[in-house]
Amino acid sequence: FIFFFLFFENLNFLNDRNSYFLNLLPNSSVADSYNYYSTAISNNLSFYETLIQYFNLLEENKHFMEARFYPPNNIQHFLYFSIFGNNIFLYSMSNYILYVFLIYKIYLIIPNYNKNLFLFFNLINFLIIGSLSVPNKEIICILSFNLYLIYFFDRKLIFLILSLLLSFFARFEFQIILIFSKSTGTSTLFINGLHLFL
Repeated sequence: FIFFFLFFENLNFLNDRNSYFLNLLPNSSVADSYNYYSTAISNNLSFYETLIQYFNLLEENKHFMEARFYPPNNIQHFLYFSIFGNNIFLYSMSNYILYVFLIYKIYLIIPNYNKNLFLFFNLINFLIIGSLSVPNKEIICILSFNLYLIYFFDRKLIFLILSLLLSFFARFEFQIILIFSKSTGTSTLFINGLHLFL
């Protein structure tokens, strides 16, 4: 219920319309997501076309006065959105299904006395559930980190691979942290640090 309520609310914002229920102006709650969505919809590039654009940006090497070789962090999010044919409903539902699956997997890992509380708060989390239905890099970081968290406790390589794959569509910096923590054996420090931060 919360997901569909927020999906239709966000759909208004993404299409420059007022809220159905709340006294909010268009685009006041989705920040950069409006730009991502409107650009993706107006360009309507396929996954292949977006991938070519990504590689072209790699060749330019003019980002931050040539201080870094990789493109801006926006382009790979367009790439992720194009996987779903730039369809906001497919994108949102895929994120939601993945989120519920990850919550369930973590639910199986955590101690019994915390299970119900964990499940309750994660399934009514308006900030995350609302973000599942708008194009943004941060929600992909959360999904990727949850995959990494499951790998950390479960030690199944598939979760690490999926975490790194999703991190590619989010932020390069986040991907570097994941790779560094895995390759140097600092995963425990990384997990504990994020736990304290969150």
